[in-house]
Amino acid sequence: MTRAVQSVLAERSPKAGDRLIRVLTVDTAAPGAGQENEEHCDRIGRDLADDNRVVAVIGPLAPICTRTLIPSLNQADVAIVSPIDDTPGLTHVVPSAGGECAGCSPGAFYPTGVRNFARVIASVDSEASAVAELLRSRNATRVVIVEDGDPFATTWLANTFEAAADDGSIELVERVRYDLNAKSYASVGRRSVRANADAVYLLAPTYNRGAEVLQGLRSGGFQGTVVGSLSITDESILKAGGAARGAMFASTELPLAGLNASARAFVEAGSFGEYAVDAVYAAEAAHVLLDAISRSDGTRPGVRERLFQVSRNGLLGQLEIDANGDVVPQRIAFFEAKGAGFSYVETVTPPPP
Repeated sequence: MTRAVQSVLAERSPKAGDRLIRVLTVDTAAPGAGQENEEHCDRIGRDLADDNRVVAVIGPLAPICTRTLIPSLNQADVAIVSPIDDTPGLTHVVPSAGGECAGCSPGAFYPTGVRNFARVIASVDSEASAVAELLRSRNATRVVIVEDGDPFATTWLANTFEAAADDGSIELVERVRYDLNAKSYASVGRRSVRANADAVYLLAPTYNRGAEVLQGLRSGGFQGTVVGSLSITDESILKAGGAARGAMFASTELPLAGLNASARAFVEAGSFGEYAVDAVYAAEAAHVLLDAISRSDGTRPGVRERLFQVSRNGLLGQLEIDANGDVVPQRIAFFEAKGAGFSYVETVTPPPP
């Protein structure tokens, strides 16, 4: 991703007024820890805020670091563009089940009251709206949500889907909260059959027995469409064997097959290997930021103001940044479980909320 950003700067040779733009790479992983933590990221945020040469930041990647950096850089009026942090509450309020939730609302992230954070990837709650669109296109009219009840990972997806289905074209017939300690989940399938559902929105994380729930859904007799989320699902879901076959999963990150010719040419020229898609998102974040810089007066407030006026047709297609810092449109990829992996099916763009 760093190489991708550097290649964009080399290609564009950008300036802010008469000043050249240079890139400074900062490792957000704490020394000796190998991963981000709030203390280290807070220190980085304050250091960047105090460095007058810094007019903008590309990154960070992990939510723990993003939510720590935003307040410090907000007070210094430094613009931030993240390539792949899709945490919803960094930009807009998402419905949760109550309680304290650092990722559910912008809240205290912006102490000045002025937004300075944007991203080029869809927010994860948009997956739920895209699922509703997908099911409409496949003529599903009765849907059961199966969820683990996690207020900060799955409940906002369930609540967002419920809101998206409220136009009358889809009936949410039941929300089933499964027991993490159950010996079998066949009852989940039987309940879905009794509800006469033709689709299930499966919000069962693989770290919370998602494969077992999917197996129970099928063994209980449900044969309709199953759609889940790759934000809470990894390849261990494939351990469900035949039960997983044909299940679909939404993702905020599009695969190469879902990107345009410019993105594929960029990847081919850069030889980014298995991280090719991440490189594309990083490169587009760099383009967005450079567009803002090139149209600004080169000051921190000027760059931040122009960031929210960006409109471009680039590696991720046509995009804009809205007043919250979300990318428009929100593009969601769908994959189908096949054999030992996931196969890209299509990209869905849900309507704006």
